[in-house]
Amino acid sequence: MFEIVYIDADPLWRRLVERSVRSLPAVSCHVFSSLQAMRESLADMCGIVTGKPGPDFVITDVALPDAEGASIITWMNSLSPTPIVLFLTGHADILTVDLIRHSGPAGFALKDENYEDHIVAAVSAAQRGARFVSKSAHGLLERARRSPLNKFLSDREKHVLKLVGRSVPVMQIAREMGCSPVTIRRHLQHLRRKLDCDTTAALMQFAWMSGLGPVFDGRKTEPIANARSSS
Repeated sequence: MFEIVYIDADPLWRRLVERSVRSLPAVSCHVFSSLQAMRESLADMCGIVTGKPGPDFVITDVALPDAEGASIITWMNSLSPTPIVLFLTGHADILTVDLIRHSGPAGFALKDENYEDHIVAAVSAAQRGARFVSKSAHGLLERARRSPLNKFLSDREKHVLKLVGRSVPVMQIAREMGCSPVTIRRHLQHLRRKLDCDTTAALMQFAWMSGLGPVFDGRKTEPIANARSSS
């Protein structure tokens, strides 16, 4: 039996993908809402305690409540044998795609009208020991590779810019990134200088124009009430 795990915080997508996977022959599917929930259940679910292998294939969103991108891949690589991973996500902005590009060996497909075809192709590829990248996702990866943002922004600055584009306040950005508000304001200063934006509001507009606007991923965000004072 080909063991498949799907991790997604969105209950609708959990139902859709689980239904698609369970329609395939000779596969079993286990669904979780977070990486931690999967980790807590993995030993019992796949019999790791008794020496049986873990999942063969993991489908996950790139942004989970408790993990993102590279950290997901890092944990998957700690399993033995290492499962093949597919990032199935609705996040198509340049910085998220660039995160996927640098996360290590993983497949990539979008949550679009062709998601069922993507899943069938990805499972088939995984059963052959290969990873699947959809045509639209391949185009996004190439666009991210050529993006000028990657040439002069650090990874931390790109993360801050992405959160600013989602209207996340400075204090919340600091909590999410595990640093002080002073550090975040310093990042904002560097971003404004590099991107020629006079204010945080202008920086937010730049982020929106770069495709980094708000996403409806279950995150509770509040508008920056006073962009100039937040900077």
